[in-house]
Amino acid sequence: LAVRLAEPTSPLEEKEEDDEFDEMERKEAEQAMKMAQFRRSVYEALLPLDRGDFRWELLVPWTDKVLTRADKIIVCSTFIGIAIIMQELFDPLASVGVHLSYIAQFFSYAIGNPIGF
Repeated sequence: LAVRLAEPTSPLEEKEEDDEFDEMERKEAEQAMKMAQFRRSVYEALLPLDRGDFRWELLVPWTDKVLTRADKIIVCSTFIGIAIIMQELFDPLASVGVHLSYIAQFFSYAIGNPIGF
């Protein structure tokens, strides 16, 4: 049996691998910063609409009726589903837990009471 040992790598080759890894890490950090800036700009654009109280009707402004409990469940489920889909499209590297955390932060902010945090 002939056993072939791995050839030692030169410090130059190791440095090139480190540089590639650092470049990938830098690009991921830049992408995260861009997403954070985008979210901040959306929050700031929506801030004038904040009236300090949360009503389910906020999520369905096209209807004038008072929502029943069943309507509220449908609106909430639809909102959460659409929110997760949009977050997956805009931030595919984040986990489902992160997406759910964003949704919880929205409801926490909208209600005006940091429940669950």
